[in-house]
Amino acid sequence: MDKVVAIGGQSGTGKTFLTLNFAKQAQKQGYYIIYLDSEGAIDNDLVTKFGMDPTMFRIDPIATVESLKIYMAKF
Repeated sequence: MDKVVAIGGQSGTGKTFLTLNFAKQAQKQGYYIIYLDSEGAIDNDLVTKFGMDPTMFRIDPIATVESLKIYMAKF
């Protein structure tokens, strides 16, 4: 089962905390995480501190909506 989840909102509203909790629970179920980060908010150190396996977690920076569209089309 493949899922794509997008979370948007203003800075400081808890998006990163929320999405990292989603990712942690998904990893516990065996999922490999691809995290598209538009704010530069996370890195492998944070992933590890959050209790996740960074070898099962890929961070891809996305700068614009257009680059997101291109990424998803290639995916």
